[in-house]
Amino acid sequence: MENQTLLKQMDAITKNQNIALPADDARQFMSDMVSRASTLPKLGKHFAKSDVGQIDALNIAPRQTKLHQGLATAVDIADKVTSRAVEFVVRNLYLDLWLERDTIYYTAQSRGQDIDQAVAQMLQQRFAADVQDLAFNGDEAGTGFIAMNDGFLKLAAAAATGARNVEGEVTMAKLAELVGSIPADQIAVGDYKFILGRASYLKLQAEVANRTSAAGDAALINGTLTAAHGFGFEVVDHITSSEVIFTPLENLVTVLGRQVGLNRVAEGVEPTIKQAIMYFLLSGVDFVIRTPQAVAYLGPVTP
Repeated sequence: MENQTLLKQMDAITKNQNIALPADDARQFMSDMVSRASTLPKLGKHFAKSDVGQIDALNIAPRQTKLHQGLATAVDIADKVTSRAVEFVVRNLYLDLWLERDTIYYTAQSRGQDIDQAVAQMLQQRFAADVQDLAFNGDEAGTGFIAMNDGFLKLAAAAATGARNVEGEVTMAKLAELVGSIPADQIAVGDYKFILGRASYLKLQAEVANRTSAAGDAALINGTLTAAHGFGFEVVDHITSSEVIFTPLENLVTVLGRQVGLNRVAEGVEPTIKQAIMYFLLSGVDFVIRTPQAVAYLGPVTP
């Protein structure tokens, strides 16, 4: 980077900057953020227009398709659509990052990078990983990081009632119970997956590989377990507990806040004393299950 260009960049980033992204830009920023995670892009997404709201979920009753009989076709005005509201409450989360001025200067000088752009990408990547972690492990009854919001594991345990709430270790037999617990009208209309952590997945893979006879209820391709009981897997590295959610991925919805704030604090007492610049990202998220009846959950035996 030429010296004159470098000095101009350093002059710009050593001034405070407060940006509240317009709605369209905020949506694009959060979409880009989600795309940096591994599983989040595969889940349902909803962009909130307010911090408190609802998602309207529509359902059509089964077997409504009819034979067309030309002029003899009868007009059917019966209400075939049912609607319900899934409520959400967006929680504002933030991520701050302090960078020493010398580090910024030499990074710009040696790599020729636009520092603001590079830092924004770093914030997006870290925020995405943390949101995915919270999305699955969040528990408001816990402490520290996970207490910020309830995640899908806790939500699924509450949503899966009756036979859909299975207790025990993660085994092929227990996965079969999950499949059998979903009503036929639900399982027929969704692309269901077993959502679980890597340790649980490897345990299942070892179970199938160690069988003495061919496993008709599982698929091993080149030693890798690709499906069980006709359904695939979504392995989430952030899940470390022995729990499994059985549901279509889009049934797990990440609600993204309507506002994104990006701040750069380079002036004032603290930045001067630290000889550093603080970058600050603020946005909101919530996690909801669109259709509780389409969720089965496997968790440890209750003490």
